[in-house]
Amino acid sequence: MIDELLDAAADWARGRGLVRLTLDVHRDNPRAQGAYRRCGFVPTGRTFTGPVGPEVEMARPVRPTA
Repeated sequence: MIDELLDAAADWARGRGLVRLTLDVHRDNPRAQGAYRRCGFVPTGRTFTGPVGPEVEMARPVRPTA
């Protein structure tokens, strides 16, 4: 399910000329981080404290259409 959602977001971004997707995930949520890694996201090294606590930024390239 998450794969289809992120692929749809990538299609939307690609159609607008973007080359990268980014997202923020709570530092203490390894399950979500693992799901995002499985979908090609990697940590960018950027961390910050958001409204729900410590966050990690993750990103993946928008893949070109096949």
